[in-house]
Amino acid sequence: MKKGPFFWLGMAAIIVVAFDIFANFGDWTELLWFCTVTTSLLAYSLFKKSALGLSVCLILAVPAQSPWVVDFLLEMAGFGMGRTAMLESCGPLIFWGSVIIHTFVIPVSFWGVWHLGFDRRSLGWAMLYGAALLAASYWMTPPYKNVNCVFFHCDANDPGGGYWQYFLTRSIFLWAMIVPVSYGVFRFVFRNKIVDSAVKGESINERTCLAPSEIPIN
Repeated sequence: MKKGPFFWLGMAAIIVVAFDIFANFGDWTELLWFCTVTTSLLAYSLFKKSALGLSVCLILAVPAQSPWVVDFLLEMAGFGMGRTAMLESCGPLIFWGSVIIHTFVIPVSFWGVWHLGFDRRSLGWAMLYGAALLAASYWMTPPYKNVNCVFFHCDANDPGGGYWQYFLTRSIFLWAMIVPVSYGVFRFVFRNKIVDSAVKGESINERTCLAPSEIPIN
């Protein structure tokens, strides 16, 4: 059976995750980074052709990973914010592993949503997934690792305290504001491609009324 683009992009996502893990693996907490977990979710969603999973990846990856992508571009022009410069000091393997995994999810998830539709249920699942990942990062990793930037700003030095306040205000609360905005933007962008994958094969914008002869009589 011939494999389609969803399969091959799913395989590419697995390779990207494997390469990043190989390049960055220091201990198991490295597996909790948003880019790693979300690229794994992307791979699963591509294999399953899940509009819901791809929609979740898209509305989270754009606000979460765009700053990294922008910094890569700015660094090339000599105006980086510091993130890329920090990665460059870790060697080419870690640097390119990070570049690839941070720039992979957005275009691929956008392509998938374009083909399968934008799932209207994705906001709730994205909020749940994001909150669970942030909470796991805070409670299961040490502050100096600053996994998913839950203890202090990604580009800042460890302040040595104030972690709980930062987590509540700059992680949980801030992302609770950002994700619905991202959802609203993409719901508008894909307003003609809204689907509910809980209803197999049915697009909300393509529903048709039953003919009188098709109306069931009790």
